[in-house]
Amino acid sequence: VDETVAAGAILVCGGKPSSRFFPPTIITNVTPTMPIAKEEVFGPVLVVMKFSTDEEAVEIVNACEYGLGSCVFSKDVSRAKRITAKLRTGMTNVNDFCINYLCQSLPFGGVGISGFDRFAGVEGLRGNCIVRASTTDRIPGVKTTIPPILQYPITDAAFSFMGSLSQVIFGRMLYSMKGIIKLLTIKSEKSKKN
Repeated sequence: VDETVAAGAILVCGGKPSSRFFPPTIITNVTPTMPIAKEEVFGPVLVVMKFSTDEEAVEIVNACEYGLGSCVFSKDVSRAKRITAKLRTGMTNVNDFCINYLCQSLPFGGVGISGFDRFAGVEGLRGNCIVRASTTDRIPGVKTTIPPILQYPITDAAFSFMGSLSQVIFGRMLYSMKGIIKLLTIKSEKSKKN
């Protein structure tokens, strides 16, 4: 707080701690280059910065290397949601402060140097686990092979093949049939080249 005021910010109230208490503090006239704008302040400090557009406000927030949480207040909830969607933070609130922390089913954590994982919620449980993929051959003697069309070096035909395979697996009936026809066409084109 003192460094930021020395750099030209205005201390509106607070900022004078006693031995064990730091009073609620409001600082205005803060710019993105001032010390407090580059730090993660865990205290009752409200920093007020001017901005002209929503995009500029988002740029100011995202320029900070910290990104634990954010709050956007607006009468226009849709506008606030559009802004929060652009913020690089681990948590965000619209028209409220830190309420997400009270929802223990939600993950808690930041981005940048504010944290790299989460606690609470399903994501928090997963963060305490070592996730490992494991497969077991259930049919002895039958080995999995990569189709020649997908082996390196990858060709343009491989992309067509995978797109067609996706049509077969995930497409509705007609779409799936088109995928089968395309797969057969790709296969026959590959055979002719060999």
